[in-house]
Amino acid sequence: LSPPSVIHMTEHAPPVLTLAQSYSLRAVIVDDELLARQRLRRLLSAVPGVKVVGEFTGAGHAREGLSTLRPDLLFLDVSM
Repeated sequence: LSPPSVIHMTEHAPPVLTLAQSYSLRAVIVDDELLARQRLRRLLSAVPGVKVVGEFTGAGHAREGLSTLRPDLLFLDVSM
């Protein structure tokens, strides 16, 4: 695997940390509310280097899929 990030430096600005183009974080969303999942998916789709690879309506369903999907990020509604 290549390093997950690249540091860009300019003369007058502090270093900026960005995801390398070849690196992508796999995200899973777990929420029982359809609108919440849709909003979060829309937000994450605008983040470079993040790809939503799965959505689940509950922890039980998520548990089955997480071992297969192996996400880097898990967005879980803790008040379901």
